[in-house]
Amino acid sequence: MPNQVINVEWTTPDEVNGRIINYIVHYGEVPEGATEPTEWQQAKVDGLDVNHQLPQLNPKTQYAIRVQAVSDRGPGVISAPQMIRTLPLGTFHGLFLEIAFDN
Repeated sequence: MPNQVINVEWTTPDEVNGRIINYIVHYGEVPEGATEPTEWQQAKVDGLDVNHQLPQLNPKTQYAIRVQAVSDRGPGVISAPQMIRTLPLGTFHGLFLEIAFDN
């Protein structure tokens, strides 16, 4: 039963190529023994926001998360993936992850 939440927060890029329209949070479950998801999901976030909550995640599961800015000139570089594991069932805590862009 998916009930886990990850709060993702990022900093704006140091150098922006145009006006940021939105961000795309790429995320996916990482299978045991793998280094990245077999399938990436996406959440589109308004360009004025620098955080997003990923709800309905599976408990005790490894996720990879990365963020990409999209400006009026097109999509930017995707951040390096960050790994995070959700908590087991029965625990009521949100997880927090901060991602910084390397320019």
